[in-house]
Amino acid sequence: MKFTKKFLQYLIVDNNNQAELIEDTIIGVDINRNYHMMIFKYKNRLYRKYYNCNKSGVYPLPLEYDNNKIECEEVIIVEKIMTVYENIKESVGR
Repeated sequence: MKFTKKFLQYLIVDNNNQAELIEDTIIGVDINRNYHMMIFKYKNRLYRKYYNCNKSGVYPLPLEYDNNKIECEEVIIVEKIMTVYENIKESVGR
């Protein structure tokens, strides 16, 4: 589904009242930018958008150079079990 750039910018910056920001996670960094994954709820559906922003705090706003209509993918919640491996010495004391 496509959303306007202003709609998404308000969601990121001000958390607008038309949609609910569920998650905004930094998924990567480099010297100048933070890379984000945003999940939001709009009309009882969940959407995901990846975007990046300037780390210096100097704007432009996120998505400023994108088209006026920005595609966001509809997603669903899927719960998964994750297996991790820990050092034995660190785990024994738990």
